[in-house]
Amino acid sequence: MQRLNQWSRFLGLTALGLALTLILTISFDAQGFRRGGPDRGPRHGFGFEGPFGGPMSMILDLTDAQKAQFKSIREATRAESEPIHQQLKQAREQLRAAVEAGQSGAALQGLAAQQGQLMGQLIGIQASSHAQMFTLLTAEQKQKLEQLKADRKARMEERRSRRESRNAPSDQ
Repeated sequence: MQRLNQWSRFLGLTALGLALTLILTISFDAQGFRRGGPDRGPRHGFGFEGPFGGPMSMILDLTDAQKAQFKSIREATRAESEPIHQQLKQAREQLRAAVEAGQSGAALQGLAAQQGQLMGQLIGIQASSHAQMFTLLTAEQKQKLEQLKADRKARMEERRSRRESRNAPSDQ
């Protein structure tokens, strides 16, 4: 009899756990939370489709002409950066192979420096793209963008201070 009670308790707790998991999953999905991965959730930058794309284009109230110009800039940027992305992938593979082969520190530093140079090129291309897009904004849109940045920075600072106060050791 006692064994039956333990088994019933185990099954009951398992069912409760599954039910809670299902409820939380449905709740988070309804709120827009999703697992990370390709083409899921917000990406870094200004919006879901890169700078000034997606929701940001609505917030800044971009004209159709601006949207078309931004799309053209994004496509040109993608075309310019794609070969560098491929070189970076190869450089990472070379570094991984060098580590596994036990090459010297100098050789590893050279391969790492190569990756750094490629990353710098990508950052430069992206910065140039953002600068081109920024020049297309009106004064009102630039002001709105600066306000959004300030609001975002304030929210990040508030979260950081809450996290620090929560993690601070208590004096008790």
